[in-house]
Amino acid sequence: MAGIMLMDSAVGPPPPTQAWTLTPMGDSGVTNLYGIAAAPGGRLVACGTGGARAAYSDDEGATWTPCVGAGAGAWYAVAHGPSGFMLTGTDAVAFSADGITFTVVALVGGDWVAVVWAPVVARWVTFRATFADQTAAWSDDDGATWHEVDTAVAVYGYRLASDAAGLVMSAGYTDNDPLYDKAAAMASDDGGATWDDLGVIFGSALEPDYAVGIAWLPVLGRWLAASAYDVASGGHGAFKSDDDGATWQSVNALLDAVYNIAGNPADVALFLASSGARISEDGGATTVVAVDGSAPDWYSACWSAAADAFFATDISGGGLVARVKLQ
Repeated sequence: MAGIMLMDSAVGPPPPTQAWTLTPMGDSGVTNLYGIAAAPGGRLVACGTGGARAAYSDDEGATWTPCVGAGAGAWYAVAHGPSGFMLTGTDAVAFSADGITFTVVALVGGDWVAVVWAPVVARWVTFRATFADQTAAWSDDDGATWHEVDTAVAVYGYRLASDAAGLVMSAGYTDNDPLYDKAAAMASDDGGATWDDLGVIFGSALEPDYAVGIAWLPVLGRWLAASAYDVASGGHGAFKSDDDGATWQSVNALLDAVYNIAGNPADVALFLASSGARISEDGGATTVVAVDGSAPDWYSACWSAAADAFFATDISGGGLVARVKLQ
């Protein structure tokens, strides 16, 4: 993955008087950082496949301490729910009520690449994306037991997100097209027990495309997804759905390759893109860049209500975590 140059481009209006600024905070000690999540009280947990594998911070990412019990795992995702943090990774999941000490449970079958808490239905939902099958799993006892489900949908998912009603959305791609892979999505309204194929959500007939980011904006009632390709390479920018994934429309055709999207309760969206870590305050239509002068590969992000800020992780090999905050 090429480094992300954090510089402004022709996307969106001039920066506002109050600017969103990306500030490197500290080294988590976790290398190949795939995920980050925040508790309401402010504790951050970051995870990855090297180094400490999982670590926590109580000072907005300035200092980090390795988590207990999770050091032997290869973790691809972390999420927070009402009862604590959940990690998912290679052949295993791990739960912690406090984000410090984790209990690992075997969940064989490969790499569980995403996890989300689905409210209302009160379940953890995870997803294994393989070329052999599309398998989801859900747990209603904080990971002690899991129920695997064949989604019967040919969507290879990269991310999971949930709205306040417990609708879980997965964005990725489908290889059903005879010529090229296409950006696609699927959704579950029963905590991962059954899944609906939402089909191709964007792309052209003669070009491949992938969606590796998905986020929910609660005020607008909008889902955001975005292309993993730069526009010059055939990417299609960001798309929106205001009807729970039934239809998708272009919302920002100029936004270059997006690796992840995070939203907050006020509908501010953070796009981790090849043109920079970019903020949108209008549902994705325009973005401004959060500039700090560095160029790591920002890959995953979360919102922290306690810090009133987004946090992003660097997947380029180091363990850097950065804060994106309105200054």
